[in-house]
Amino acid sequence: MMALFLLVLALYLLVIAWLLQGSVKLTRDITDQTPSQKVRFTVIVPFRNETRRIGPLLDSVASLNYPLSAFEFIFVDDESEDDSAARIAAHFKTLERPLAYSIIPNQRRSGSPKKDAITLGVRRATGDWIITTDADCRFGPDWLNAFNRRLGKDDIRLLAGPVAMENEPGLLRQFQLLDNLSLQLTTQGGFGWNRPLMCNGANLAFERSAFDQVGGYDGNNDLASGDDVFLLEKIQAASPGSTDYLKDRDALVITQPVGSWKAVIAQRLRWASKTGRQQDWIPKLIGSTVVLTNLAMLALIPCLLWGFIHLEFLIGWIFLKLAGDSIVLLSSARTQGISINLKYLVAGLFCYPLVVLAVVIASLNRRYDWKGRSHQMSN
Repeated sequence: MMALFLLVLALYLLVIAWLLQGSVKLTRDITDQTPSQKVRFTVIVPFRNETRRIGPLLDSVASLNYPLSAFEFIFVDDESEDDSAARIAAHFKTLERPLAYSIIPNQRRSGSPKKDAITLGVRRATGDWIITTDADCRFGPDWLNAFNRRLGKDDIRLLAGPVAMENEPGLLRQFQLLDNLSLQLTTQGGFGWNRPLMCNGANLAFERSAFDQVGGYDGNNDLASGDDVFLLEKIQAASPGSTDYLKDRDALVITQPVGSWKAVIAQRLRWASKTGRQQDWIPKLIGSTVVLTNLAMLALIPCLLWGFIHLEFLIGWIFLKLAGDSIVLLSSARTQGISINLKYLVAGLFCYPLVVLAVVIASLNRRYDWKGRSHQMSN
């Protein structure tokens, strides 16, 4: 029994070491070299019932330090039942600078409302490059400049940007911040090894022609989730080496946490629903290892009570696991310039196995609710 626990932990620590080394290999982009030519961006923002959360995004748009003629925003209303669209329109009317924007209703054509919204936005776009973000996000004034600097250097067709969670007090919010840090480390690690594993649609840029070349989301638009990962896989397969990660704090997008543990579970079910469709075996291995290790951590206590392991073994195993987790989180936090509260770090590390267990149990139903809709998980 102890040998099995050690094998699981060893695999977990090897995965962590591989990701950390990949993150180190990913060099930070130089921020003092600005191309003379400005890329024209179309930023697509799908939204549904976001009137209470969209304020920071609208303020960020107004403060962008980028030529007005070189960007536009397309807001795609996915059947909102509140006054989100009216609030967006009212905000732009109050701006001193005439920013190019449009608000269009979504056109449902598949089982994925968000993919439909982005696809419609791409069709209406006038920019050569598309950036997708979410209505509950915010960014700095040099957000578009950071992407422009990077796109002026190499033959890139998709560029994943960094995403952070609002650093707010409370275990629920801090858990999401820590979880997001681990996901960002995984993202950086994959790109560092030239084996991109994942990206985040809250901050994702891609060439419009590349989207058209790979057929957009054709082949996976029956799943509500995966607008980011599936597009990454398709563009990487069509043009190997043309995808990269923008390791630049100016490019950072900050998103808001969900407001309940139930929503946390639903969000993770949504993310997990796409794993079975991914072509690469590495993200499947990493995901399985993370789930198995956290379930093993929960199994240690009953195994101790039944006499299968000793107390010293339990303490040592948990110490090594938590030490590995702490290194990952602190490394990722340092990259994003985020400070971590030690109290919440410890609480979050012990909370994570319980969340994993809750997600595993909830996944047996094969369904989840998100933004007032019920969705089916992939088989």
